[in-house]
Amino acid sequence: QHPDTRLALARCRGRTGRYLEAIELILETAATHPEYQPLVVSHLETLGEYLSGEGAYLAAEEAFSRLVEIMPDNPNYWMRLGDVRVQNVRIESGLDAYAHALRLAEDSDSALQETIRQRLEAINPTSAKIPGVGLNDFKGVL
Repeated sequence: QHPDTRLALARCRGRTGRYLEAIELILETAATHPEYQPLVVSHLETLGEYLSGEGAYLAAEEAFSRLVEIMPDNPNYWMRLGDVRVQNVRIESGLDAYAHALRLAEDSDSALQETIRQRLEAINPTSAKIPGVGLNDFKGVL
């Protein structure tokens, strides 16, 4: 199949609630046509944002997990991964993603750093009963 056809099919799958199939089609396009990577990234980001907005946090987490595999140095994708993990009540792994995003944004994007700090501060790991994890663990990056 032509990559444009595969991406169109992925959009159709996403519209019909077959989100994981859509993600797989998008990733197959990336694997077979590396020149389509910018379009693949755009599709994954759009799908992840849509899924998050629809409350389909597990599928959104899959989309953002794949995005950080493709673009590991992008702090925005790490932050969005943290968001959907927290929404999935996976607080500890969400905190890890936020911390990673903050380290990546350390020297470049002060607005993004502030957004990540606000999200970290909004989480109360103690009330979530995660042993050994607290905001003090982020003192080096907060």
